[in-house]
Amino acid sequence: MTMVQEKQEFDRWPEGTWILELRGEESELRYVCDLLGLSPLRVVEVQGRFYLDAPELRNCTEEQDVFAVASRSLETLLGFLALQDLAFEITQGCLARTVTGKPPTQYIRPSSVVSTARVGIPTVIGGIPVRPTPRQLQASKWLVLAEGRSRVKMALRILSRADLDWYDLHKLVELVQLESGSPAKHGWIASYDLKRLTQTANSADAAGDQARHAPRFEAPKKPMQILDAQKLVVELVQKWLESLSTNYL
Repeated sequence: MTMVQEKQEFDRWPEGTWILELRGEESELRYVCDLLGLSPLRVVEVQGRFYLDAPELRNCTEEQDVFAVASRSLETLLGFLALQDLAFEITQGCLARTVTGKPPTQYIRPSSVVSTARVGIPTVIGGIPVRPTPRQLQASKWLVLAEGRSRVKMALRILSRADLDWYDLHKLVELVQLESGSPAKHGWIASYDLKRLTQTANSADAAGDQARHAPRFEAPKKPMQILDAQKLVVELVQKWLESLSTNYL
């Protein structure tokens, strides 16, 4: 690629736009490019490098805020990938600001954020992920929801964490409840499972030091294991987002 071509590639962004370079396996980053397509939060390949193009970053005007905004945007992406059962490891590279007619300048290297999806692995052929499935492409609408619904975006950020604890799981349930009412009434989770999950999360006798409260709540007769709770809540959030995208997009 010539210098002129490189400048033209970066001219897709208005001057002063913050973009975040992403690092990881090239095949996996290209898979994410295809998966996100033209969604509000997307990954763009330019000259063999991959950049996170996020609405929050595009709208960021205060330099002192850009580090936190970049981290939040990456967490939103990683949470979305976790819901797609994609075990990709993606980290922050340089943070750059575009200048019209030139490659990005003012590179800054923030502290790295590393996250890997917890559930499942990508479908691969010869070690290289195949193209996104129709179901995954359909799910990219969830990122549209996230731009208009702060609870959806918060849920995705929480899901980016390497190991969801009882606080995280209970907060995800609360976000669903606040946005859409009882998840059990919608059929997204059984009432028995929801009650057992909540009781386990609240009880130090059941969840130990990771419980949400000091020892004052009784444990359920059959406490839920953390791995079972993680799987249950991830499935709950998937059903919630599928419903929201069907009804509002």
